[in-house]
Amino acid sequence: MFHRLISVLTILLVLSISLSIYANEAQDFFDLGQSFYEQGKYQEAIDAFENALDLQPDWALVYSKLGQIYLQAGETDQAIQFFQESICLEPNSDIFHANLAIAYLINNDLESAQKEYSILKNLDPEIAREIAKKLFSEPPEKPIFQINADMHIAAINSVAIDREWSRFIVTGSDDKTIRIWEQETGRLLKIIRPPIGDGIDGQISSVALSPDGETIACGSVAGVWEETEVMMFFDRESGILLGTMTGLPASITQIQYSPDGKFLAALGAEGSGLRIYNTEDNSLASKDLDYGEEDALGLDWNKNNQIITTSLDGTIRLYQIDQEGKINLEKKLVLSGSNRPHTVAFSPEGNQVAVGFFDSPRVDVYSIPDLAHLFSPDCSQIDNGNLPLVAWSRDGESLYLYAGGRFHLQNQVSLVRWSDAGRGLAVAIPVAGNTLMTLTTVDFSGLVYASNDPAWGKLDASGKQKFHHQSPLLDFRAAVENFSLSSNGKTVEILPNQSSKPFRFSILERRFLDVSQPMTDSYSPLTQSPGLIVTGWWNEYSPRINGKTAVLKPNERCRSLAISPDGQWVVLGTEWYLRCLDRNGQELWHFRTPGACWGVNISHDGLKAVAAYGDGTLHWYRLKDGRELFGAFLLPDQNQWTIWTPQGYFDASEGADELIGWHLNQGKDSAAEFYPASRFFEEFYRPYLIQQIIEKTMTDQEIIEEEQIHPRVQIESIKKPPLVKILSPQNQQTFDGDTAAVTFEITDQGGGIEEILIYLNGKLFNRITENLNQEKIAQTVNLKLLPGDNQIKIKALNQEHTESNPTEIQVHCKKEKLLPKLYILAVGVSEYDDPQVNDLFAPRYDAQTFVATLVTQQGLLYREVIPTLLVNEDATRSRVVEAMNTIINQAQEEDVVIFFWGGHGSSRQEGWDPPFFYALPANVFVVPRSIYQLDQDMVTSNLISDFFYRVKARKQAIILDTCHSGAAVGIYQQGLLGQEQAVRDLYRNVGVAVLAASSATESAYESVIVKAGYFTFSLLYALSGDIMLDSDQKSASKLYGFTSNADYNRDGNITINEVSKFLKEKVPTLGDQTPQTFTQGLNFPLYTTNQDITPFDETLQLIFTPPNGINFLQDIQYGTRYSTPNNGELYLFDYPPEVDIQGQVNQIVAGQPFQWEVAVKVGDDNAIVKAYTYSRNQKNYALLTAIYPGTGVLLLIIVPSEEYQSAQSWIMPAITEVKIKK
Repeated sequence: MFHRLISVLTILLVLSISLSIYANEAQDFFDLGQSFYEQGKYQEAIDAFENALDLQPDWALVYSKLGQIYLQAGETDQAIQFFQESICLEPNSDIFHANLAIAYLINNDLESAQKEYSILKNLDPEIAREIAKKLFSEPPEKPIFQINADMHIAAINSVAIDREWSRFIVTGSDDKTIRIWEQETGRLLKIIRPPIGDGIDGQISSVALSPDGETIACGSVAGVWEETEVMMFFDRESGILLGTMTGLPASITQIQYSPDGKFLAALGAEGSGLRIYNTEDNSLASKDLDYGEEDALGLDWNKNNQIITTSLDGTIRLYQIDQEGKINLEKKLVLSGSNRPHTVAFSPEGNQVAVGFFDSPRVDVYSIPDLAHLFSPDCSQIDNGNLPLVAWSRDGESLYLYAGGRFHLQNQVSLVRWSDAGRGLAVAIPVAGNTLMTLTTVDFSGLVYASNDPAWGKLDASGKQKFHHQSPLLDFRAAVENFSLSSNGKTVEILPNQSSKPFRFSILERRFLDVSQPMTDSYSPLTQSPGLIVTGWWNEYSPRINGKTAVLKPNERCRSLAISPDGQWVVLGTEWYLRCLDRNGQELWHFRTPGACWGVNISHDGLKAVAAYGDGTLHWYRLKDGRELFGAFLLPDQNQWTIWTPQGYFDASEGADELIGWHLNQGKDSAAEFYPASRFFEEFYRPYLIQQIIEKTMTDQEIIEEEQIHPRVQIESIKKPPLVKILSPQNQQTFDGDTAAVTFEITDQGGGIEEILIYLNGKLFNRITENLNQEKIAQTVNLKLLPGDNQIKIKALNQEHTESNPTEIQVHCKKEKLLPKLYILAVGVSEYDDPQVNDLFAPRYDAQTFVATLVTQQGLLYREVIPTLLVNEDATRSRVVEAMNTIINQAQEEDVVIFFWGGHGSSRQEGWDPPFFYALPANVFVVPRSIYQLDQDMVTSNLISDFFYRVKARKQAIILDTCHSGAAVGIYQQGLLGQEQAVRDLYRNVGVAVLAASSATESAYESVIVKAGYFTFSLLYALSGDIMLDSDQKSASKLYGFTSNADYNRDGNITINEVSKFLKEKVPTLGDQTPQTFTQGLNFPLYTTNQDITPFDETLQLIFTPPNGINFLQDIQYGTRYSTPNNGELYLFDYPPEVDIQGQVNQIVAGQPFQWEVAVKVGDDNAIVKAYTYSRNQKNYALLTAIYPGTGVLLLIIVPSEEYQSAQSWIMPAITEVKIKK
């Protein structure tokens, strides 16, 4: 059973012998032992190898040879001992780990074999895959880490549409997902996750969508658990895996449904030929296996029931398909020379066929049915790349031929479009940054393309771009020359490829830093050192260290290099591996990387190596042994980041915990499930742990062991969370009254049911924790609705505190809206009884002024403002509890409750339990306390959480301006990061909007210049501008560049989201302090500048919350002007009914060339977006206009033409952030 594996490893060991240089006599014994081994004289070989060990006892290869001999002799226990000894001496040898895995397999010790496989897959995936074929009969049960973006994160290999209705576009990718998009707008509808494994197992090679749009067929790299290649079928609507077709001799390269949907054609690699299947029962109807040994890559099926195929062996085949699915080969054309046809496409009438070629920038057109060469489109101006992909498209009566591949123009991969059915002029259309992978037509009146970036998009019939989805990943291809680290490796700065400016990120500060000033403590990768010369490393295959060639895999290209500051270590980043060698060229460690290593750097302290990979991630490693410390996925344009450790512990900015997660296979007969990191928040959100890792250069496991922490659960053994369904009411149901009976069903999926959480409008309404020890639970609860739209959300946690995917519905209540009451509990402690605690001057003023500011809203935004102000000696825990109980008894569902605390605060965490935040009352003395004592003496997050859970008001906010200084901070080691974790937990689980003064690693400052805390000063300005400031404060505000309040959309109402955005922008300009805000989905108004107010009704507003980077500039007639990223501008107009909006647009775009038009889904309606080329001052711009039908709203976006592609990240969010509810 294992003879093939053993023989392969024997060959690899023989090849490695020449690399081992030891004393001559020991080498002689080794050579003698090898000779005896090859002759089958095992005892003589053992004697010779043992003599070699007597002379050279640390020779790992000899131990491995002895293990091989005992394995051949059937003495596996003895073999295992020798293999283990070889690994002790060389722990990073892929051959030695493979030997040991095979020995365990032969010994039927599957658990130990799997452990060796887990190590081996990072050292040599190809060998590991051979081992895995003997190990697994099902997909891996362990969770598989994945980046989770809305867009594919690896090459898109295939695109398909439903031919009958053209409603959907389906894409398949090397990221192992199938994604379904709305054809008209490009909006993502669903992600389907087939069963996958390690390495290449599960990469999607081809997809097809049935003409009726109901079924998706998928070809992929078969997992090691499959005995043959396979094809899978999924229900498009539900994502359910309908079935798997096995028995295929080679992987599927192309699949396509017949126009009537009765048959499915599958083309295979390695000469496996063409097969036709009945779609009713997936039975084989006919086949042609006479395809030689080359891959066949081109397949098309026309309306005349003809199939055309192309193969890299230089052949084109035309088939006629009868009503039973039987194929008849009508014509086979063998091209002369080295021509390698790649893909093929029928013209709309089916009387011509275009062929693209892999080996040249060339396209041929042939007639049907005789395959006579008609002509070759003019490719005389195409001087690079190739054109393997072809497609046809109509624009009215005109027929166009398209081709693409690697041909590029001005750093952009471009399509070529010929008019007059391919006989006319060629026009280049730039569409992507990397090789095009596939083309398909949309009813011959549009074109969909996809690339290796990954990116994909759609052209309309005229060749204008309707939409384009670019890669969400940072492109690190320029990192080899533009990669800086701070001396301790805690801050990184990289210039992404084709970007105008670098980004800078600090692990310690947990944020992106300003790059306007040079990084002072900055070191680029060392590529030379005294006495150390490394050559042949940049994009070459044989790097040399002081003239000695470093051994790489065949076709393994080196991409990057870093030398340690002391000149003793060399780290090579290659296409597949990260390798560390000493200055003599001896390899110390290596492992497989998640993508090409475009850049690598070593911290100046010589402790850490940081690598930038082709999958858009950065990874930190310990230099001495290559152990991974953590990885990071950064999105500077969105100001989002997430960091994770090998065992799944993570830290993330708000919302970024959705960007990573774990794929959980459900067996080979079911689609997999995906759980983002946010579902494991309670157990795995550990910012403190990551800070310790970077400070100590220790792995997560080492720190857990050092601090004697006992985690309740590990990511490798997580159980599935419960399944949640809302049975009634129906989504979008309308109620005349204000009570809704909500019936839900919770099903245990193996992890038990620990807790059920019910939210109404983002606020926790009910927490159910009793009588949950059942497989299925059905309950009904009555919810009191607010007038207007109401969001009902239910989620459940299993016994490991893993969260389910929340189930949400929207319902509408017809009751009339009334102005709410505002309850404020504001605490400001400037003077403390304990002399150990530093007194502060700002908190008392901050609390008083905050209350005074909101009291002005009585009769405007609020029916009544009811404040409770506790300052200094009044700020005791008992007084706070008394005030909380009063609010609990008085506040109703429609009211607003705000808790404000100014003063000292910190947190406490014991072991692995979640920390809780506490604020110091004025009368408490700081002495070491137990968790219980803290909870009794301080104002803790437990107390605050219970308060907000019990209060009826649905709109709630916590504002914390806690100053981390003096004894209040230093008394507990984990205080800073624990506070952030505690307040974030309030936001997540209780449904409270949280505005906190600083990040977990920073202090919150007060200033004599602004006479307040920086945070509260900015908060007051966000609400009321300078109205509540004295003359000195007004002068200070001008000094710091404060010009207007947070009313970004200029509607007179300042919401939580707008305040959050303002604080994030303004507070860092005052001092080294970064606010942390958690408001997602909890938006409501706090303040209004409108004097004539009706009850605030979001359904009657134009609401525009600018995406990050879009900033208010000035008010203009009928609208507002904003600055944008990429040196652009945005204008938002809200015209009165008497203004002709289209007339306004016509005036603006008069004389400007029209490019394309698309309808973009915004809420329940569409925005009509048009693009123009706009010239101003001899410079070209892209001009986009967005009209929102039925309203007076017009959006204009202007960006320089060269910035347009990179501006895609914010243009669509800006268009969809315009909310108009009628």
